[in-house]
Amino acid sequence: MNSTGLWSLGWQKKLTTNGKNFSSDNFLYSTDSSKLEGRACPTNATLPNVFLSDTNKFATGRCLYYDKGSNSQQLSLDISSWNLSNTGNGTQPAWYEGNNTRCGNRGMRLPTAFETRIDPDTDGKGWNGYPLTQDGIPLLAKQDGVPALPANSFGAWNRTNGEATQTATASTSQVTAFIVVKPTNVSAGGGGADDTTDFYYVRCVLP
Repeated sequence: MNSTGLWSLGWQKKLTTNGKNFSSDNFLYSTDSSKLEGRACPTNATLPNVFLSDTNKFATGRCLYYDKGSNSQQLSLDISSWNLSNTGNGTQPAWYEGNNTRCGNRGMRLPTAFETRIDPDTDGKGWNGYPLTQDGIPLLAKQDGVPALPANSFGAWNRTNGEATQTATASTSQVTAFIVVKPTNVSAGGGGADDTTDFYYVRCVLP
């Protein structure tokens, strides 16, 4: 069992709480696999780039497990701002700002924007001030990436501007905003950003 499907990488390990390294704990088929919904991985290939750590932000030869997701949570409960010094990009916005409690407790992490289905070439929105060129320029997973949770996944929605799924990627437009992935009627999810006081769906991933 390994998200990339290659035994050469060994049995799947859980991540540490901050999502930046693998722990020594196995991700167990008997107890943990029921949390998973799918795997983001192109046929006979791997994702263009996957975040592994602050020193290996755009790893190649990897895929991602993703879980079934959960109802909306307030992002600021875990990450109050991208203006933090421990992101690998100083106090500047980073592709991976940090994890939230739900994903950390599962040995997983929030996805970065480049690991999702955001596609600025087709969603009609562009990056609206992204990408975070000061933190490197990854290749986007686009249609092969982690999907946003569908609309009404957990019943009534408590926001007026549409449903969205959190990522760990900071927006460049505000110091308390993160990129979120919105479900659309095309294969690629739309990009957006909002304040950390808002509520969004959570989907955790495991490289």
